Amino acid sequence: MSVNPFTVELRELKAEHDQAQSELDKWQKQLVWYQSFSIDQANLDLRQAVAEAEAAQAQLQLSREESWALAASHTAHEAKTRMGMDPRYWFSSERGIAKVKLAASLKLLANQASIVQKVELEALATAHHVRNCREVLTLAREFDPLLAQAASLALLETIERIEPQLEVLQARSDDLDVKIRDHLESKRTDEAEKDRINQRICRAKYFAAQLSSRNSFERRQIHEQCAKELGHGSPERVMQKCEDELEFVERKLAKLNEKIDEIVRFSDFDIRHIIIDGNNLCYANRTEFIGLGALEALVPMLAAKYKVTLFFDASIQRNTGLSQQRIEERFPPAVEVHVVPSKSQADDTILELAEHDPHAFVLSNDVYRDFPDRMAGKKKRRVTHSTLHGFSHVHAMQISAKFDAPKNRTARNTG
Repeated sequence: MSVNPFTVELRELKAEHDQAQSELDKWQKQLVWYQSFSIDQANLDLRQAVAEAEAAQAQLQLSREESWALAASHTAHEAKTRMGMDPRYWFSSERGIAKVKLAASLKLLANQASIVQKVELEALATAHHVRNCREVLTLAREFDPLLAQAASLALLETIERIEPQLEVLQARSDDLDVKIRDHLESKRTDEAEKDRINQRICRAKYFAAQLSSRNSFERRQIHEQCAKELGHGSPERVMQKCEDELEFVERKLAKLNEKIDEIVRFSDFDIRHIIIDGNNLCYANRTEFIGLGALEALVPMLAAKYKVTLFFDASIQRNTGLSQQRIEERFPPAVEVHVVPSKSQADDTILELAEHDPHAFVLSNDVYRDFPDRMAGKKKRRVTHSTLHGFSHVHAMQISAKFDAPKNRTARNTG
C-alpha cells in the first residue's frame, strides 16, 4: 500500500480528466460528422436503397416460385418411378425415363435452393441498408449542433481546469516520492531484519522447549544443533541477544515511521510562501551567534521554489554591524527583507502575515508563546530548523544547506 497521500487524489483526478476527454472526443467526432453530412444526398441514398430492396424482394419472390414449380415437377417424376402393382411396369422404359428425369429434377431443385438462399441474403442486406439509411437520417435530423458545441466548450473548460491541477499534484507526488524513497528503503531493510530476528527467536524457543524433555545425550545434540543453526549452543542466550537486537530494530523502525509520517504530513500542505524569522536562524544552539551565514546558504535554496520574506528585529544590525541595505544585498533580489524595531513587533508581523495567507509557513524554532491564538503559533503552519557543524537543516522540507560557520563569535540571542 502506498504511503503517498497524493496517489488516490491523482488517480481520481486523472479518471475525471480522461472521462472528460473521452466525452469531448465523442462530441467533436459527432460535430465533424454532422458538418460533413448532406441531407439531400442521404435522401437520395435512401430512395436508391428502397428501390434496391424492392427489386431484391421481387427477385426473391420469382426465385421462390421457380423453386415451388421444380418441387411439383420433382414430385410428379417421383410418383412415376414407383414400382406399382404391375410387374411389367417394373422394368419398363417408361419407368426408366422417369428415373432419369427424377435425378435431373433433384439437381435442379438443389441448384434452385442455392439461388433462393443467395437472393434471400441479398434481400436481407438491402433491407438492412434501408434501415441504416433511415437511422442516419433520423440521427441527423435529431442532432443539435448547438448542444454539441456547448457540451464541447464545457468539457474543454473542465479539462483546462484539471490539467494544471494534475501537473501540480504530479509534481508534488513525485517530490514526495523522492523525499521518502531512502526512508522507505531503510524501512524495508529494517523490517526484513526484524523478520529474520523473529525467526531466530522462534527457532531458539523451539530448541529450549526440546531441552526440557530430553536425556543428557539428546540435550547435547540439541545444543550442538542450536550452535550450528544460531551461532550459540544456549537457546536462552540466543533469545536474549535477539531480544536486544529486536528492541534496537524496533526503535529504528519507530523513528523511521515518525520521520516518514512527518514528511508525508508536511507534503500535504500547499506551501507557496516561506516567512523566515531571520534572527532565529542566526543562532546555533539558541545562544551561539553565527551571523547571516546559515541564511545566506539556505535562503537561495528556498527562493528557487517559494516566495521568501525575511524578518529581522533591529538587533541584527548591532550584532552584524551591517545596515539594512547591506543585509538586503546578501540575499537574492526576489527576497523581501524587513527590519523592524523590536522582537515582539517582528513576531507579531510574521504571524500576522502568515495568518492571512493560507499558503504561507513560518520558518522558526520560536514557539510564539505570546501569541497562542495565531495559526502559526499553534504549530499548524510553522517549520522548525536545526543548525549544527556548519549545516542548516529544515528536516520537514528535506533541505540542508552548508555554510562557513564563523569562529569565536557569540552574541546574546534576541531571535
